[in-house]
Order: sequence, then C-alpha cells, then structure tokens
Amino acid sequence: GSFAPLCDASASCTRLRRLAVLLTLFIALMLPWWVRNERAFGGFVPIANNGGVNLYIGNNPLATGGYRLDRAVMAQLPLEAQQGWLGSGGPKEFQIDRTLNRLASEYMREHPREALALVPAKLRFLFAADHAAFEWTRSRDFGPTALFDRAYEYNRRFYYNGLWLLATAGSAVFVVRGRSR
Repeated sequence: GSFAPLCDASASCTRLRRLAVLLTLFIALMLPWWVRNERAFGGFVPIANNGGVNLYIGNNPLATGGYRLDRAVMAQLPLEAQQGWLGSGGPKEFQIDRTLNRLASEYMREHPREALALVPAKLRFLFAADHAAFEWTRSRDFGPTALFDRAYEYNRRFYYNGLWLLATAGSAVFVVRGRSR
C-alpha cells in the first residue's frame, strides 16, 4: 500500500506550510545570536540576560508592582548578585540572572498571596500609558526638564489624538468600502 500524503492542498495545509517557513526563518535568524550567547555566557540565553532581574524586581518582599530598584531591594540579594548586579557582562551576568530568576520563583512559590495581590498594581503600571518613558526621564536628575515637559505634553496631546483620528478614519474607510462592494 501507499502512504497517504502528509498534507494535501487544503487551506489548513497551506497554513501549516507557511508556519513551517516562518519557523525555519525564525530559527535561521536567531541561531547566530543563540550561538553567540552560548559562547559569551556559557548557557542558553534566548535573547537577553535581564529576565531574572525583571522577575525579581516584581517578585520580592519589597515589590510594589512598579519598577522599584533601590538600595533596599538590592540589600536583600546575595552578595555576589549585589556586587555584579547590572552591566557586568560575561558569565557573571548569566549567573546573576539565573540567581535572581531562582529567588523570584522561590518568592512566588513561598508567598503566592503576596505575588497575586501585586497583579492589579503590575497591570496598572504596565498599561498606565505609553508616555512612561517621558515620566522615567523626568524623574531623573538630568538638569533642566523643560524639553522633557514639552515632549511629554506633545506626546499626551497629539500622539493619542492622532491615533484616535487615524483609527476613526480607517474605520470609516473600511465601512464605506465594505458597503460599496
């Protein structure tokens, strides 16, 4: 007997082929980066070594739901993580990331109520606004903040209103074209 073809000419097979091509392209594009990270850090790092750092900032006894990285938060860390916190590069950065990932995971397992109680605050901070970068910049001591204040106002007034206008115009065009066909 003959074997049935793995995929025929149906739409689902076309989607599967497209998915296979996209997956192959993704792997081909990422493979050099993964090899580089393996050599530089001595372990698999999909994209960057900051996942554990960010997980820890959001899951420790002093977490607020926002991005709180201060001396009190850092003082809770093991000494090797305190000394090489950020920007150390190389294998030490990889180990610090893994250590912080482990500490954050342990905190969530040992304090599930506290970790879940922070979810609303985390969502509020995450989706508060796209102008968070301006707020972050204004909260730092970079000297005169007039430029940042103007950029913030521009962003708040024009960017969101512009998006609203584009969305409205696009919706209108979509409705009009749909009726004319």
